[in-house]
Amino acid sequence: MREVHKKFEQRDGEPKAVIVLGNPSWRIGVLGLVAGKILDELERPVFVWGKDENDCIKGSCRSDGSVSVVELMTHARDSFVDFGGHELAGGFTVQSDKIHFLEEVLTSSYSRVKREKPDSHTNHDLKTELGMVNMKNWREIEKLGPFGLGNGKPAFLFEGVKIEKIKKFGKNGSGEHLEVIFSGPENKKVPGVAFFSGADSFGVLLEEERSVNLLATFDLSRFRGREELRLRITDIL
Repeated sequence: MREVHKKFEQRDGEPKAVIVLGNPSWRIGVLGLVAGKILDELERPVFVWGKDENDCIKGSCRSDGSVSVVELMTHARDSFVDFGGHELAGGFTVQSDKIHFLEEVLTSSYSRVKREKPDSHTNHDLKTELGMVNMKNWREIEKLGPFGLGNGKPAFLFEGVKIEKIKKFGKNGSGEHLEVIFSGPENKKVPGVAFFSGADSFGVLLEEERSVNLLATFDLSRFRGREELRLRITDIL
């Protein structure tokens, strides 16, 4: 963090609405943690980047809740090779000739898509239990579709669930995505996934055996032809 603070000291004027910081020497594996610390200090969306062993510019981003980082990156898609995640955290790969203009582009996009910061505890459609995560209820939810802009998937709050297991996964063993097994009353276990996320991507640091409040939507995976009902994690508090 010392080098991060030094970079801030070299800047003129007030921080912009979106912060972009990076250095080719910064290790990809710690960027999520760095972005989270900057977010805590400056309370605005943060994008932090470094270079991997293949000389690709990759990074992690975090939001203060005033904007979805995925929506923000979608508006600036010409700057990215790839990106993904959820509202509050994500990952990205940037074109090398666009990295030095990224803060300006994202700040411009932010002015068009920003919103009031939500209260995470109330930003849900229904409070329920893990026992309600079943195919019958998934089919009922699907009747409300198609989902998209202006008709988002119903979001559910699961209070007091326990983290049973945390596992990273990704293409070629990259570990850039996260799977968490949650348990509730009567030992009901349900998997949840968050793409381009790590244990430090949410409102609390994820630890096995920890009791948390989970915000999520229903998600049916058909990976390799096998159907699995799971949760798509929005936030963990």
